[in-house]
Amino acid sequence: MHESFDSLTREVARARSRREALKVLGQGLITLVVASLGSRRVSAADIDQAACRERCSKTCTTVVAGRARTDLACVRTCASACTPSSCPQGTPDLCAADPVTIESLDAARAALASGVNEGPLSPAGCVSYRVVLDSTGGIASQALLHAGLPILVWNHTPTQSTGARDLDLNGCPDWRATARRGATEADEKLVVEDLVEATAPRVLRRQTYTSTNDLMHVVIEEADSSGTLRAVTVFDTDIGLFAGGGAAAAQTVSTSGCDPGVAQRLADALHDGIATGLECMAHFKKGDIATTMQWSYLFRPVVFRCQALPDDFIAGVTRKSYMDPSSDITIFVDPGRFSDLSDYEQGKILWHEMLHLHFGPHNEKAKTLSRYDEYDEVTACEDLCFGPADVTKCKCARCLKTDKCDPRCQIYQECDSSIGYICPCPAGPNAFRYFDTCTECLVTCPSGLACFGFSRCSPVTVLCSSEAPMPCP
Repeated sequence: MHESFDSLTREVARARSRREALKVLGQGLITLVVASLGSRRVSAADIDQAACRERCSKTCTTVVAGRARTDLACVRTCASACTPSSCPQGTPDLCAADPVTIESLDAARAALASGVNEGPLSPAGCVSYRVVLDSTGGIASQALLHAGLPILVWNHTPTQSTGARDLDLNGCPDWRATARRGATEADEKLVVEDLVEATAPRVLRRQTYTSTNDLMHVVIEEADSSGTLRAVTVFDTDIGLFAGGGAAAAQTVSTSGCDPGVAQRLADALHDGIATGLECMAHFKKGDIATTMQWSYLFRPVVFRCQALPDDFIAGVTRKSYMDPSSDITIFVDPGRFSDLSDYEQGKILWHEMLHLHFGPHNEKAKTLSRYDEYDEVTACEDLCFGPADVTKCKCARCLKTDKCDPRCQIYQECDSSIGYICPCPAGPNAFRYFDTCTECLVTCPSGLACFGFSRCSPVTVLCSSEAPMPCP
């Protein structure tokens, strides 16, 4: 450590200008931080509690006379360490001076494609990536790390993948997910949970995606004041048009059915869309989306399939792309409509499709809202980063998961804090239906035997802390 500091001192002394000295000092300090954290380097699976428990089961299982025996007491003791009893203060800005750039991300993709399974992701290496292979040469885990600490990890087995994220780097996950793979694409399930850290992580929001043939059933639950999860949105989305995708392809970007000119424009547009989107997320300090995009762009090959699409579709990402993190990312594109767009619009379209990997599919029931573009998080983040110019504080707040008084949203147009209302009835034709106004919701929601007696609706708002609540009624 002393040698590293002495070396840094000599480099600063040799600098020919103040700017060069500061640059050398900044990069050197990052290197020293990484080195100083080496003694508390965390393995990529530590924040993934599901993978931790799986390791305990394997560790505590022995084979005697050809029969596997699992010591349950051993499993309980081992697994007790998988869930933290408390969440210490984190250090989320360890790599703030060395952000990931599109150039460094491209360099890491090239290195990974050539077989380098561990290396830098940011220019000075504070952010890095790591791939661990299993005994057969398959991918066991993929992780992004900040100063040697895992910020996002996915662990893979033949039947499932488990993921965990730790944005503040305190060892307690703030997000986790389990993707179960079935015999077919129509037999898959994804459960995603947002966690709040108190003394230990607890579930704040859960999203469950279940595939059934050409439909995906989506259930979104949120914790009430007692901590009990209650369904707030339930809907089905028809993804038959965008079915497909599979095992990760060998190339980082490939095409199917696209002529060479369109293929090159798609690769360029993806690169430009990711570049603009990541700059946008860095500007708004939106680390969760940025981390998802970095992980997806680095580890998952992208396959574009060119074909004529019905209605006014220009592009669409497949169900498997966001249901299975071990698969490639398959995006269907209508080559005629795509080619009619400007370069900027093409990047915007592909940033939109990549955002589905973070947010999931569009809420079909919410599309009846007159302010759907402000409600929908994918559309909100697309417009926040690419325009149009009429972005509102509400749209900003929906993308950033905050309220409209957040300082980051103050440059945008004013808006009504109430975006819509949801019928909380769990069954029947009005179940979790969206309405523009409280009055409309109160009149329509109780109709029908299944919803008889429901006299309240749930508001969808981006209220400031200083604003009065908007109950309905």
